[in-house]
Amino acid sequence: MKVFMKAQGVWGAVEQKDPEVTVDERTVQVALAAIYQGLPEDILLTIAEKETAKEAWEAIKTMSVEAERVQEAKVQTLKGEFESLTMKDTENIDDFYPEKFLQIASNIEQFGDMKVMMVEELVGRLKAHEERMKGKSENTSGQLLLTQKWKARAHGGLDGWNGGRDKSKIKCYNCNIFGHYAAE
Repeated sequence: MKVFMKAQGVWGAVEQKDPEVTVDERTVQVALAAIYQGLPEDILLTIAEKETAKEAWEAIKTMSVEAERVQEAKVQTLKGEFESLTMKDTENIDDFYPEKFLQIASNIEQFGDMKVMMVEELVGRLKAHEERMKGKSENTSGQLLLTQKWKARAHGGLDGWNGGRDKSKIKCYNCNIFGHYAAE
């Protein structure tokens, strides 16, 4: 936003070089519009009542400082949770399920510089890992369901794919007789 306002020649409405010089109303409004254009809706709603670009800019700076403090607190919380992640003597491997956390944590430590890594980057990497794990578990559960259906079908537990439902009202498209499917 700052670069855009400087390019438009309206940055003076936010930071005046000479406090004795009055900035014209049009410059203030163009600067305010530039600020509004660069904000997400939730932040825009909180600064909409500001009448000058300088007031809006100061509000954004204050919110950014608060957001940075929240972000720092989240980082500290995540670091604490990570450091306390250990398997108890009474837990077995299946209870702890280390692949879920330790593999990605090890990779992040090994290939990422934790001193300069931004929280957004860390969260992004964790989310990407989580999505990969979701895909793996969804594929596994789908394969398990398919396996269960085939086993049940082989042992007569399910009548084909229809789950053993009453077929007396099912009409065959091949012979037009009730009680079975055309494939049967």
